[in-house]
Amino acid sequence: MTNIHPSALVDPLATLADTVRVVPFCRIRPNVVFDPDFHCHSHVGFHGSAIMCDGADSFTVSTSGIAPPCP
Repeated sequence: MTNIHPSALVDPLATLADTVRVVPFCRIRPNVVFDPDFHCHSHVGFHGSAIMCDGADSFTVSTSGIAPPCP
């Protein structure tokens, strides 16, 4: 079962593997995919069509994916 910290913002259209743990202050937007064993550190944003693969790692205060164009 995916474990999501109460301070994390996870869009319901994101796809998270059952073993993923979302730590404090992560923001996960639509179309993001987290494979099993992906490690997400705090204060990280994921957006666009980011696919975070098995065993990959994120770093604190970083952003991954392709940002949508500004209106």
